[in-house]
Amino acid sequence: MVIDRSNVSKDPFQHLAYFLEKLQGLKNYVEFSEKNWEEKLASYNISLSDDDLNLKNFGGDRGHSSNLAKEFPQYQRKACFLMIFSILEEDLNQFCKTITVEQKLRISLSDISDRGIERAKTYLSKVVGIEFPETSAEWEKIKIFRNIRNVLVHAAGYLDEENAEHGKVKRFSEQKDSGLSVEHYARDQINMEPEFLPGVVVTLQKFYELLIEARGNSKVNLLQRRN
Repeated sequence: MVIDRSNVSKDPFQHLAYFLEKLQGLKNYVEFSEKNWEEKLASYNISLSDDDLNLKNFGGDRGHSSNLAKEFPQYQRKACFLMIFSILEEDLNQFCKTITVEQKLRISLSDISDRGIERAKTYLSKVVGIEFPETSAEWEKIKIFRNIRNVLVHAAGYLDEENAEHGKVKRFSEQKDSGLSVEHYARDQINMEPEFLPGVVVTLQKFYELLIEARGNSKVNLLQRRN
């Protein structure tokens, strides 16, 4: 087995700290996006009493109220969520690879049969020996986020009552402050409220702080065993 070390430039601790900085940038992006929709809707409402302004900024269309208040923000929130979760998965994979290089491990991440975030958890806990924070509230939420991602990717956000994973998402949406709601028409569809994405980012920040702590404890234990 050949382990490619050419693309690894950060040590594991630097990698985790860097991702925390990236999360702060994502948090700012989410806040700016929500503010932009509020301002766009307010601008549109003003244009409804000014034909010239409406024509200039909205092409003379007077049917955008529902789109700007609801539909368009949903598209952006869901797309942003998918990107955030993809970034999380990729970063956990890269974190595993930095440790593989640092500790010169013979087993690589690709040798683990699990997929996605579960594969990273298995590698870090079973191969590396990190006390992975799998019992934390943050990790439990991240697993729900994975289910939400799957509902969006494979079912366009529509819930199938016979699908167990979809059932978990629906039950989560019923929790106070989940940031999700379910729209009931011919088919149930999940919607993201303005507070959902900020909550996702805060959850990831807290989880990475736990991961940094676990990484630090693991390194101390490794040094003690070597001595």
